[in-house]
Amino acid sequence: MKLYFLAFVILFAEQVSFAKTKLRIGIWDYPPNLIVSTVHDKAEIKGAIYDVWSSIIAPHADLEIIWVGPLPFPRALQMLEEGTIDAVQHLSLTAERQSKFQFSKHPIMWGRQDIVVNKKEVLEKIENVEQLKGKNIGMIAQGYLAPFFLNNKSLINFEELSGIDSAQNNLKKLISNRIWGIYFTFPDVILYHANMMQINDQIKLIGFPGSDKDEVTYAAFSKRVSSKTIARIEQTIKTHLNREKYFKLIKKYNTTPSLRQLARLKLYLTNS
Repeated sequence: MKLYFLAFVILFAEQVSFAKTKLRIGIWDYPPNLIVSTVHDKAEIKGAIYDVWSSIIAPHADLEIIWVGPLPFPRALQMLEEGTIDAVQHLSLTAERQSKFQFSKHPIMWGRQDIVVNKKEVLEKIENVEQLKGKNIGMIAQGYLAPFFLNNKSLINFEELSGIDSAQNNLKKLISNRIWGIYFTFPDVILYHANMMQINDQIKLIGFPGSDKDEVTYAAFSKRVSSKTIARIEQTIKTHLNREKYFKLIKKYNTTPSLRQLARLKLYLTNS
């Protein structure tokens, strides 16, 4: 009888040791990094950051991911602070956010920045804040601001939009001249939706001070997530993910040439 009991204890211990940690991840539509669509009345998720979590982080860190959403971005941050979700798909670092959440030490997403404006706009690059006086710029509610915009926030008119369709609504406002430009941390989101709305020939990208450098985002966790779980995830990110691998992943979902790619092609042809 004792042998049977001992065997049961060993079997139970093995099952517990191999149990995966459940991680509830809040998501929002952020193509081509994360694309949420409805197929046969069910949400279908894909995209580069989805691949990072499901194909790289989850198997190496022994996670069972439970996707929550799509959510409006402000709602995702609120749920993360409350602890009703454990993590979000990705998040830029700010001092305020670091006081509320735990972050990975290494980034999980990379991209270049620009402002999306009407193609008729004569300005080709923002050199100083004086050029933005009297102009309204659309952005996602509670979104990240690059240092140039954060340092000059009091001098710029930002119009925040919430909701899961904030990118599309910002584009509608831009095309109807209700705003001058759109700032998203990663403008490829706007380019993706512009292509889907068949208005990509009506917009263009312009740079601003600091936009020539990569912007990066990190895995962000609720304060309730254990340090052991985060340590496993951090080790996985450090070992199995980098900028080059992320850009290879995102290529699968950028099926049409973006404005940035076309601009680079034009520059190449000019210099050749």
